[in-house]
Amino acid sequence: MYHEDMKKGLWNKDFTLITTSSILSAIGGEAIMVPVSLLVFDQTSSTFLSAVILVLGMLPDTLISIFSSPIIERSNKRTVMAAMEALTAGTYIVMAYLTRSGFSYSLYVVFTLVIATLSVFYRLAYEALFIDTVAPGLENKAYSISSLVYPVVTVTITPISTILYTAVPMSTIFIISSFLSLMPSLMILFISATGSDEEEKTRITLKGYIDDLKDGLLFFRQEKGIRNIETYIAITSGASGSITLLVQAFMQSNPALGVLYFGLVKSLEMAGRLAGGIFQYVKKIPARWRFAITVAVYLVYDISDSILVFLPIAVILFLRFISGTLGQVSATIRMTTTMNYLPRKYRVRTNAIFSFLCSLSYIVFQLLAGVLGEVMEYGKATLIIGSVSVTSMLFLIVAGKKHTKPVYCAERAESESA
Repeated sequence: MYHEDMKKGLWNKDFTLITTSSILSAIGGEAIMVPVSLLVFDQTSSTFLSAVILVLGMLPDTLISIFSSPIIERSNKRTVMAAMEALTAGTYIVMAYLTRSGFSYSLYVVFTLVIATLSVFYRLAYEALFIDTVAPGLENKAYSISSLVYPVVTVTITPISTILYTAVPMSTIFIISSFLSLMPSLMILFISATGSDEEEKTRITLKGYIDDLKDGLLFFRQEKGIRNIETYIAITSGASGSITLLVQAFMQSNPALGVLYFGLVKSLEMAGRLAGGIFQYVKKIPARWRFAITVAVYLVYDISDSILVFLPIAVILFLRFISGTLGQVSATIRMTTTMNYLPRKYRVRTNAIFSFLCSLSYIVFQLLAGVLGEVMEYGKATLIIGSVSVTSMLFLIVAGKKHTKPVYCAERAESESA
């Protein structure tokens, strides 16, 4: 239903609350996870043990997201989000107490798994609820803001959390992060939208759970437009992440470049994302142009990724800024249109499958990059991985235009907002 508060425009009460709470949540998460990664390496001096922590942080996405989605689908999304934030704050407080006695690797393994699991439930509920806090016609602006929260927080909070790590005990950082999680937990409770239809809010039985799980998988399989788009995005995201690893290795092994230039490359890409987000906020791309623009962006992004290490540093820097800008534009279009297209009752389950595919793709491509980087030149490895991404785009998005174009052209009616 269309809430009266939405007549106030984009920054209505619900949107303001969910956006502010997500910013605070992201700050709290970044404030603790950066010091944790630094601490683990400082205490173990092992890249393998540090990598294990990173992999464990993604494991729940791979194992839990799909199986938890039917439960979240039938739940009040606002309540799920508030509960996960409160449990996260409680976990930080427990860690603040336990870490006073010193470092324990096994403790941080358990901590990582717990926080990652809570994050799965929180994120799936957030993604389903967010669209219902936005008035029809303003989705483009809303998602341009939402998609910038994490990049901006990462850029601004990472240096601060690094300083905190060197200046105060870990227990103090955990206490700070607990307050940053507790505040959004309370704010979320004042959101009017629930992200659920009344008929969905029924007690789930084992049979109902299994039926919902099967129904969600069947919907994803039969809905070819959504399936093709999200499969491609999972592939290209994993490929891009692995190419970033190869580019980092290339620059670190090249005396004329080094980590400073790699940092500059990442910074310009982030600056491009900010520019793309601002563009999407002030300019709505007409539905008839979305498909063509998105395909062009995908081609530019995938091809530039593939050839990056063969180019002069000045061209690399320029391309990363352009890729960041275009990538943010296409990401906002995709998030807006897919959520417009999806029926409310399938949002959580579809997003859960997407999360699973992205996590699986990330792991596979990271391993592939590691193997290829050992047996051939970095340039050849990026070409191979990039060609996989380009081929999947041509096959899934362009060849499947009959199914994918309607998704990119989707608009949301007022009756679909809640």
